[in-house]
Amino acid sequence: MYIYPSIDTDDKTVFDIRVLELIGIAPIIHVDFCDGKFFDFKSTDFEYIRSYFNKVNIKIQIHFMAYKPSQFILLKEMNIESIVIHYESLIDIKKELEILRSYPFNFKVGIAFNNIDNMRRIDKKYYDFIHILSTSTPGISGGKVRDDLELIVEKIISNGVKDIEIDGGLSIETIEKIKDKYGIEKYVLGHEIWNSQYPVNKFIAIKDMFKF
Repeated sequence: MYIYPSIDTDDKTVFDIRVLELIGIAPIIHVDFCDGKFFDFKSTDFEYIRSYFNKVNIKIQIHFMAYKPSQFILLKEMNIESIVIHYESLIDIKKELEILRSYPFNFKVGIAFNNIDNMRRIDKKYYDFIHILSTSTPGISGGKVRDDLELIVEKIISNGVKDIEIDGGLSIETIEKIKDKYGIEKYVLGHEIWNSQYPVNKFIAIKDMFKF
């Protein structure tokens, strides 16, 4: 079981503070990079993210909400646990994924789908896990969990995918419900943490609750 604390901001000061608060508390953090083209929201720029994580000792999962994500990746300079890319952002799907797979680093590749039916169009050999966007407003903190989340989970499981993580608008109650019903062990949580009065204490309490 693991819950990735998420950072999605266009404010470099807020970005720095949140990362520093999580060092030594979260083994891995989830960072959203949005180019402002694939989705409307534009995050802290990638060069800043890349240079920042070249200096700090913490693992990250980086979520590319950007077109042609391979153009941004200089993974050898960051301590990457995994990356998430969007099927719909891949202009040349096979080429992009082969570029990512060619890097001689030990990281996992996750695929997110704006339309989950596109899952059938890509061979499972190209990804390690599926990243479910559980709101209809990716990149926007605090979005409402979509009504068809469980249907999407069931579609993915029926397609033989076992490694799944869920991201967006989640509450502790929703995580408990999905975990108990489907056995999913990985979640991304942002608004629930950062909207609390004491975010670090909130994350520590979540760690204690779910024992990770």
